[in-house]
Amino acid sequence: MQDKITQDNVSEYLAKAKQAEADNDLNQAKQMIDAALWKAEQHGIQSGKLEETLTFAAQFLGRRGLNSQASSIWERLLLLQNKRLEASDVRIQMLPTLEAFAVCCQRLANTKRLDEILREIVRIVEASSLSPADIAKKLEQLARGFELADNIVEAQNLRAKARKIKEGAAQATAATGPASGKPSTDVPLPRKIFIGHILVRSGIVPFEQLNKGLKDAKTLELPIGEVLVSNGLISMDELNAALELQGLIKTEKISFDEAAQALAVMRAKKIGLKEALGGGDSESASEGIPPTHLGAMLIASGWLTEPALQEVLAKCKETNFPMGKQLVLSRVVAANVVAQVLAVQEQVRLNQITCTEGIARLKKLREQPA
Repeated sequence: MQDKITQDNVSEYLAKAKQAEADNDLNQAKQMIDAALWKAEQHGIQSGKLEETLTFAAQFLGRRGLNSQASSIWERLLLLQNKRLEASDVRIQMLPTLEAFAVCCQRLANTKRLDEILREIVRIVEASSLSPADIAKKLEQLARGFELADNIVEAQNLRAKARKIKEGAAQATAATGPASGKPSTDVPLPRKIFIGHILVRSGIVPFEQLNKGLKDAKTLELPIGEVLVSNGLISMDELNAALELQGLIKTEKISFDEAAQALAVMRAKKIGLKEALGGGDSESASEGIPPTHLGAMLIASGWLTEPALQEVLAKCKETNFPMGKQLVLSRVVAANVVAQVLAVQEQVRLNQITCTEGIARLKKLREQPA
């Protein structure tokens, strides 16, 4: 009976934490998370509830940009799951935690730990009972992760493995006929697309230069886009275009290859993104910017007007500053508001919340007293 009461208490604390975060009451959210963790650990409740609490705590810290603290919690969660999932046939259940931890390591530029986590994911995937197509898909995604961890050799090895798996599956299909009655397709790209992926695929930025830019960004503590602009590899217009295209890929308005092609055409013909996308062929071309763009989210949530946005965009072309920085320097939007919008934007792009939910959260923030 006591265990049931304790579990209910933890669930109540977590529900309050989630509501507090939705209301942008971050101090209250942190207090509720701490209370849930204390209850879960002190009373030794079932591991599933403790894992749920640790997962939410790590995700919350990551959304706030506190990646070092989030990393510590991901480590604790992995230790807990390792004890619970010792059998190799169920370790596939650890993939969501490992993948989230890998993203955290990437944000911290902790390439050593990122490499270790990715190798563990590879071992689990290869030993799993996933279909050949799903294994090939995972290996392709992991190859991109190893590239970000500066391990090009392992990335090439995984791509070679993925090709062999797909070739073997294609030969089996040719011999026996497709089980589902549908032809096999190419392995899809991961849903989390970074601007670096788009810039490299378009041919504008060589992969080696992107890697160098990522290292410089870590040293200088600057966004990768700002570093690439400063190094003269891309223009501010191209950076803004890449960010817009990233949003269009996220909302499935265009494919990854279409986005890369548009950026390449934009550079080759020295035209704007609207023209590169084919005039009025896309929603972006008619509206100018996608719904997940920083400016669009600020307008939708009432923090910015369309005329003010156009003025800031014009100023960005003169200064070569990112939009967020220019908004603050021009005193159009406060720095803490820009930080909140960027955090929500990241959640939307990672499919943690919908764009509508993100806008609603920003509107609540605006309604709070100063």
